Amino acid sequence: MKFRGRSKFETRIAKNLEERGVNFTYETTSYNYQIRPYNAKCQECGSSNIYETRKYTPDFFLPNGIIVEAKGRFKPSDRKLMKAVMSSNPELDIRMLFQNPNVWLTKSKKKNYGTWCDYENIKWDKKLIPQEWLEEV
Repeated sequence: MKFRGRSKFETRIAKNLEERGVNFTYETTSYNYQIRPYNAKCQECGSSNIYETRKYTPDFFLPNGIIVEAKGRFKPSDRKLMKAVMSSNPELDIRMLFQNPNVWLTKSKKKNYGTWCDYENIKWDKKLIPQEWLEEV
């Protein structure tokens, strides 16, 4: 099967999984999550403590239940999304795979993609899905 992802990075990941004989699926399931909209207020009471329900569709689903989200750039909106998805779905094992985890998030160079995931307690790796993720049950 000729896989074509939304990016060259996703296509490279899929090709590698196929070469390793891994039976994965791509963007097959969506999950609801709750997020606080920016600057929104309840029209009835004026409270800003309101949430919207949205849908999230992860990239790769491994046979053992691990979900992998592949990222080249990891923008602030992506980080907010991942925190909301994981908070709303704590039963899911979502992991991040970065093209380059060493990109700095701030000019002060105190946190990069990988250290952000460490801080948020999200498992992550770089470039290709590690064998250990495929062997976990």
